Amino acid sequence: MEPIGEHSVDPGKGFLDSEMIPRIHIRDAVAQNIKYVDDRREGRIQSLKTKFHKLNSQLSGGIELNTILCVSAMSGAGKSTIAKVIRDAIATMNPNLKIQQLLFNLEIDTLYLFSKLKSTTFVVL
Repeated sequence: MEPIGEHSVDPGKGFLDSEMIPRIHIRDAVAQNIKYVDDRREGRIQSLKTKFHKLNSQLSGGIELNTILCVSAMSGAGKSTIAKVIRDAIATMNPNLKIQQLLFNLEIDTLYLFSKLKSTTFVVL
């Protein structure tokens, strides 16, 4: 058995630590994922609603909680605008949730970004 960092590895069996993610059969992994998708679709797992019904439908009820959403497209395609509309919709369409949103924009400078967002209420950390 060879130590790798803090963990021990048996060449024929992989990691032996009980804290590592357990191995499961692909059949069980598929069953877990089907249940998760069904639970989201049926509303048993809460999603963040937007005002875009088709987007909500395609995302099994809305944007998944505790995720990072990346909007990408060619320059000038309206990424900042659609991201702002989605952020605003999340805040208004989910009033029962205390939502914290972080905005990262690697395309435009801060002054221009703030001028585009001036009509939105937000907290600068």
